[in-house]
Amino acid sequence: MAEADAAVNGTVFVTQMPCMACSLMEQLQTLKFPNGLLANHSAVPLLADSAMEQTRALTFPNALLVEHTMVHLPNSTLNSMNVGSWNFCQCGLKFTNGGADSLMVGKLLLSGASPTQKVSCARGRKTCKVSIQGFYLYSGDSFYLRRGLTCGTEQRSLGAGVSPGNPYISTLNSTNSDEAFVAAAPVDLQSQVDVLPAGRYRICHCRPADTPWLLEWFTELIKMSLRGPIEGWMYANQPVRNTSVWNCSLASQFSSPAGTLEYKGPGDIGRLVRPLGVPLVLDSIYGTGLSGSDKVRLQQTCTQDNDFGPLIEAEASGLGSSYTFDLQQGVLATTYHLCWCQVDLLTQTSCKKSTDFGASFGVIDLVCPADRADLNGDGVCQRCPWFWQKPDDTNTNCMADLTSVLASLASVLVGALGMLAVLSQFHFHFGIRARLIYIDDISKEDGRSILTIVGNHNLRSCGSTVAARLVNTGLEDNPAFRGSYQLRILGKSQMELLSEDGQALERMDSSMGVVRLNILSILRFGLIPLLALPAAPIGIMLLTISLAVLQFKMLEASAVETLMVASFSFILAFPIALLIQNLRGTSSAQYRKLLTYAQKLAEPILSERGPSRAVTAFQLLDLHEHFQASIRDRNMYYICPNIVMPLTSKHEISFAELVGPHQVQWFISHWWGTQFQYSCDAIRRHAISSSGEDCWLQNSYWVCTFSNNQYRVAEELGSTHEESSFYLALYSSGCLGTCMILDDKAHPLTRSWCLFEFLQTMKLEERLAPPKGNFQGIFFCTRNGVLSRGDGATEVVMNMGKRLATLKLEDAVASTPEDHDMIMTLVIKEMGSFDHINEVLRQHVSKSLQEFKQCLDTGFATIFQDLQGARADITVESL
Repeated sequence: MAEADAAVNGTVFVTQMPCMACSLMEQLQTLKFPNGLLANHSAVPLLADSAMEQTRALTFPNALLVEHTMVHLPNSTLNSMNVGSWNFCQCGLKFTNGGADSLMVGKLLLSGASPTQKVSCARGRKTCKVSIQGFYLYSGDSFYLRRGLTCGTEQRSLGAGVSPGNPYISTLNSTNSDEAFVAAAPVDLQSQVDVLPAGRYRICHCRPADTPWLLEWFTELIKMSLRGPIEGWMYANQPVRNTSVWNCSLASQFSSPAGTLEYKGPGDIGRLVRPLGVPLVLDSIYGTGLSGSDKVRLQQTCTQDNDFGPLIEAEASGLGSSYTFDLQQGVLATTYHLCWCQVDLLTQTSCKKSTDFGASFGVIDLVCPADRADLNGDGVCQRCPWFWQKPDDTNTNCMADLTSVLASLASVLVGALGMLAVLSQFHFHFGIRARLIYIDDISKEDGRSILTIVGNHNLRSCGSTVAARLVNTGLEDNPAFRGSYQLRILGKSQMELLSEDGQALERMDSSMGVVRLNILSILRFGLIPLLALPAAPIGIMLLTISLAVLQFKMLEASAVETLMVASFSFILAFPIALLIQNLRGTSSAQYRKLLTYAQKLAEPILSERGPSRAVTAFQLLDLHEHFQASIRDRNMYYICPNIVMPLTSKHEISFAELVGPHQVQWFISHWWGTQFQYSCDAIRRHAISSSGEDCWLQNSYWVCTFSNNQYRVAEELGSTHEESSFYLALYSSGCLGTCMILDDKAHPLTRSWCLFEFLQTMKLEERLAPPKGNFQGIFFCTRNGVLSRGDGATEVVMNMGKRLATLKLEDAVASTPEDHDMIMTLVIKEMGSFDHINEVLRQHVSKSLQEFKQCLDTGFATIFQDLQGARADITVESL
């Protein structure tokens, strides 16, 4: 009874469970309040308002209940309680209801949304429907989203509209308001949250006060009968949390928490400016509910398909905090929205359509790279028309850039120098080839064939020989000439000429022609004029520098522009290369001599071939004197290609026609290998001996080298020997005889044509020798004089006699087999045998030697006589 009496002191429990034994309820109690109200595990304490005296009635000191007890529950208490039905259970009374220790003395129905529920929605969805869990929700209920604030703490009017950050959500779309418990009532938040940034929001609930039907219904429902000695009523003046007299027009009236909304998506990053041409990286993207499956697209407008450019999309890395876009070719320089999408299988959002990307979390202006400009305003980035131009600050126009202009000019100049270094090693004349090295002279010196060139050969010596070809040297008919040779550098203007295998050469003489190197040799050995630096390495280095400048980040010239710069460099270098080519020594001393000799000549006089093309002794000696410096000890093999043919090349006539032809008086039979100096001395001595000191210069001589047209040799030879110019000149009426120029080795008689001339002279002697005619026969001439007239050096004459005594004319040779065969056949025909002609030759030589001896004896006798007379004079004077 004491325990019962203690309980009768008015212990009241409020619980969402059925009333049960008080002992059990005390075991479940978690908190005790001064007013004696307790709460169990499923209840939130009912904190009485200390300002209201009626709350003390709950202590029941007399175990008597007043008829009507008003219980005031403050907002803080209601906001912390779950919505639903709450039972008021009193303990300590003696009841007759079957022994229960507690009795339900009242009921509170707390209507509203559940404050602990969590809902979510992703930005950009076409619909954003969430399920609001609660108890007795009403179709007129309103909801208000707040970020980071407690519901009902703002004191301001919401008005009728919605502003960013302060969305007012329309009334609940519920058809279950007449049910005891409403769950999953759908609310479409899309029209309201579009203006919100992503984040976590509190859902604040408000119920308008004008709900008479609900209040009446609640009044009937909470009128409870108290079982006991006295019946009474308990009224709850707030059946719905914090909504008794509100019309939901103030933010403070949305004081009832209805859970939280996780509004998924990235936070707004504002406006960005990024260049094209490099990957676009968006990192440190923060937001709410981001995941690694999120995607972001760059679109003109979110939720709409792009009407230009390629698809620009990136998948998230990490937890949706970083995105990398490959701004591939075709992406336009314009403004894009950053449109976000999250894959959601429940809403069937696959993030494959542009309409899935409805959430814009920023704007990005893609601009052209620093070296490109949107010249047409269409978003297409283009290079400036000229690579020395740069886009302006707006990347919409191009302007000349001083640094780029200077770099371009430097590239052109460096490229021109490089090209000039290389081009200087080539020769340009209706094509391109390795530069020509002009020959000034080829001669034998100290047992070596020395090639002297005009000017500086500009070749470097690498300790090895240089392969080369000799062209237009006049040596092409020389049997020893091979064309291809090796050159060993001796000095700036001299090289040793070697055979292809590097051996010494037989004597070759020339003052004309060019040395041709192949391209590889000229690139390997060529030097830059004046600088004496390797041309190819320097040229390649300069060209590489020029190209490197063009490809430097500052310019980045295209292939076409690089070709254009190379063209400018070539246009600049090529005329200079031509100038160098023209200034390079091309005119040898021999060439200048030819010019001065030609300038003193009169107009050529053409004449028929044969006897009318003789030259005077003066013309021969004048030629020798003019070219004496280059002729030196050389012979007709040098005179013909190096002097005669260059002088007559303009008109392609004979030398006699060039200097003025004369009728033949004497026919010269000679070997081309005889020194020209020797031949000139022999002719001068013959001319003086035959015409005297006063008239000898006008003696005319037919010399095949000067009398034949060297450009028409076949025509001069004729189809038979009787049609040859040799025969015609020798058999002409004006010819007085044959002068055979003999050296101490009698070389002319080893030549087939000299044999021919000797044979014809013998025949003429038989027919026209005095008194039959005026043909005087053959004269053996040396540089010391005519043998038959006693002129000549005794030692030379003796050696010549010995040589002729053993000479066999059948051993004579010719330049061509055809000439040799023709002459040999003619000798047999005319003389019967070579023994006969050999005998005739020895007779003539013997006669000449006897005449020489007689003249010599006569001379000695005169000398002795003169010496005897001089001695007598001395004796007389002494007496």
